[in-house]
Amino acid sequence: MNLRAYKEEDARAIVDAHAELYGREHGYDESFREIVDERVRGIVERSDSRERIWILESDGRHLGSICIKKAEEACAQLGLFLIHPDARGGGYGRYGRELIRTALEFCRDRGYARVILWTNRDLVRARSMYSSFGFVLKDTRAAVHSGRELAEELWELLL
Repeated sequence: MNLRAYKEEDARAIVDAHAELYGREHGYDESFREIVDERVRGIVERSDSRERIWILESDGRHLGSICIKKAEEACAQLGLFLIHPDARGGGYGRYGRELIRTALEFCRDRGYARVILWTNRDLVRARSMYSSFGFVLKDTRAAVHSGRELAEELWELLL
């Protein structure tokens, strides 16, 4: 497994992986594909040196991703965090931690004072990992996205 910077040809793999995984494991509808595509395109089009996408891969196969997007001048937003089921048995925690650690180091290097992320209550393993890095739950709200009623959560980490 290796972690590398995003390349233009990664966009489709990121979008497909999120749409397929969240559809299968959490019942999200196809509108989730559009949300992920918009996030990826936004980061790529802005080409901001304070934003980045990373890819976890093995033998050229995408097995995960994570991104940092500028939310405000001093605040970054973590997103697109995904570990493919094929990588989970071999170390979901290890690979997930590597992705998050890389993203947070990037935030520190770029001078962000805090990092936020939006997740939902159903993503238990991801929430546990965020908590282990010091993220704190700041807010919860009910929302309907991707054909599902969700308890959305805003988490924050002060750097």
